[in-house]
Amino acid sequence: MTDTVGVICNSGVCTEVDPVSALVLIALDQLIKELNSKEPFGPNGEIVKALRTAWNDIANGPGENNDIRKALQTAWNDITKGAGPNNDIVKAFERLGIKF
Repeated sequence: MTDTVGVICNSGVCTEVDPVSALVLIALDQLIKELNSKEPFGPNGEIVKALRTAWNDIANGPGENNDIRKALQTAWNDITKGAGPNNDIVKAFERLGIKF
């Protein structure tokens, strides 16, 4: 198994880092950018929006457009009604010449 590495570059100089360190460095970079902005963690900041959405889902349940809810509904429809013609798995089998 090959080792996975990330590559971090600054001022034209690059070095390899392990994936966890790369993710931490990316997160820290985004945090520093947020803290240096005019209104850090303001009402329209991505972190604030994500936390607001998560809290709303916990407090009120996921809304109609929640991705997890839509995926579960699609899976339930496939189980109870069968996979429709636009189902990705059905399309993949049809490309292989297997018809349902």
